[in-house]
Amino acid sequence: MDGLDVARTLRARFPELLIVILTARTDDIDVIAGLDAGADDYLVKPFSLTVLLARLRAHLRRRAIADPPQEPIRLGDLVVDITARRCTLHEDEIPLRPKEFELLAVLARNVGAAVSRETLMAEVWDENWFGSTKTLDVTMAGLRRRLTDTASRPSRTPRITTLRGHGYRPSRPEVPRRSASAGRGAAPEARRDFAAGSEDLATGQYGQGQQPGDQGQPPSAAGSRAPPTPPRCPGLRPA
Repeated sequence: MDGLDVARTLRARFPELLIVILTARTDDIDVIAGLDAGADDYLVKPFSLTVLLARLRAHLRRRAIADPPQEPIRLGDLVVDITARRCTLHEDEIPLRPKEFELLAVLARNVGAAVSRETLMAEVWDENWFGSTKTLDVTMAGLRRRLTDTASRPSRTPRITTLRGHGYRPSRPEVPRRSASAGRGAAPEARRDFAAGSEDLATGQYGQGQQPGDQGQPPSAAGSRAPPTPPRCPGLRPA
């Protein structure tokens, strides 16, 4: 079992555990693999002990701060409960890693605004962060993947647009447009009745094939009746 396997095991058993990887591997692919395995920080040897302690203090300080209770943020079908550190989609909880949740919380509080990479690094990681910001890219990719994989049915979730050279812009989900026929006319049953009545008017039939005033008579009798004789005027003889 290597260090990545240990990180994955610890993250699965203890989601809130602080994990820092100390390694001599400097390639970007190694950094990405370590952070994607569940590490909160990645420090390459050789490093200064004071730098390591400063980073640990920053992580612990951020975890020790007790935020005041906040109302859950609802973004379409996605609900972000910052106080409970819980994110749900259609009432199903999304298993986010600590940094993924903190990143989503910052974006949820700034919906509609452009958030710079420097701001995200300072609020999610460390205000004194220096070095590569690929950590942000890896965490953002993981967040997007988990939001997509958890959606078992069509969902309205916030869109996170990448702003090249700046950062990200979270947007509220679009409200689905109502179809033109959705609210037109009466209910389906009433529309069918109306259509049937229109057909009867067009064919000259009323009820069960009867003419007005022929209730109770069979259709054949009603259809074979002779037209009424016009009234005669007194004193006039027929021609």
